[in-house]
Amino acid sequence: MAVTMSGALRPTLVSLLLMTTFVAGLAAFVESRRLSAPARAARGLMEEAPVAIRAPEPAVVEPPPAPEAPPSAPLVAPTSPARPRMPDRPAEVAALPPLPLPKPQRVEPLMAKARSGDPAAQMQIGLAYAARGDWKRAAAWMREAAIAGVAEARLRLAEQYRQGRGVPADPLEAFIWTRSAAEQGLPAAQLALGDAYERGLGVPASPVEAYAWYAVAAEAGNEEAAQRRARLAETLSPAERETGDSRAATIASSLAPSDVPDRNLVAEIQRLLRMRGYDPGVDDGFRGERTTQAIKRYQSDRGLRADGRPTEALLERLRAEVRPPPPPVAE
Repeated sequence: MAVTMSGALRPTLVSLLLMTTFVAGLAAFVESRRLSAPARAARGLMEEAPVAIRAPEPAVVEPPPAPEAPPSAPLVAPTSPARPRMPDRPAEVAALPPLPLPKPQRVEPLMAKARSGDPAAQMQIGLAYAARGDWKRAAAWMREAAIAGVAEARLRLAEQYRQGRGVPADPLEAFIWTRSAAEQGLPAAQLALGDAYERGLGVPASPVEAYAWYAVAAEAGNEEAAQRRARLAETLSPAERETGDSRAATIASSLAPSDVPDRNLVAEIQRLLRMRGYDPGVDDGFRGERTTQAIKRYQSDRGLRADGRPTEALLERLRAEVRPPPPPVAE
């Protein structure tokens, strides 16, 4: 009977145990849902309306107030320091007239010597082309003579650069060649260099430097330079004139020795030689090969040293020969 009851009750106990487990699990599930409801609500609010996170704004710092000026101090706008007074210059500076054009002459007799490297012949060919208006060839041959050291050729080449004849106009190039000729002792180049400094051609304007070069050319006998020096001296202060005179003395003592004679002297020698039966070529004032040979022949015929140089002594001798004899003294 006991065994039978035990067998009958076993399914019931299993069912009760399963039911108890089910009820306990259900209760735990309900409790967990109840406890997690606030968290789910908070999460839903964040998903629906996210909160923007903003960086804190920098604090504004007020500048300290400026100190008040004392009542007695006048309010004056700041000014730049005063610039040193520059000497008054004329409103218009007259430009130098262009160098005179040479007389036309033949190129063929000089071409062989020029191509062999004779600087005097190269300059003469350059002058011949310039007289024809062929400025490009004139510049090419004048440059050869200028590189060889002929001061007159350097000044002529500078003039072409200044006016843009046969070469592009270039004030700086003109200044360089003019200065090289001036430093060789050529008065016309010294006058042109003073003009460049006065007008600011290829170099910053400098009235004192212009005055100095005018003074050097004037001492060499250039009348235009003497007039310009006197005019410019009126615009300079005493201290500036003293500086210019000192600068002129320095320039004169440092000039390279030059064998370039004055054109007027050469032109008169050429004229007088022709009168005495010698052929110096064209009376253009340039000591070319024909002029040199004519002088040598004259010197040789007179028993002089035949160096071919046109000097003051030679000019005085020629003048004495062509001068008419004095009238006889009346008894």
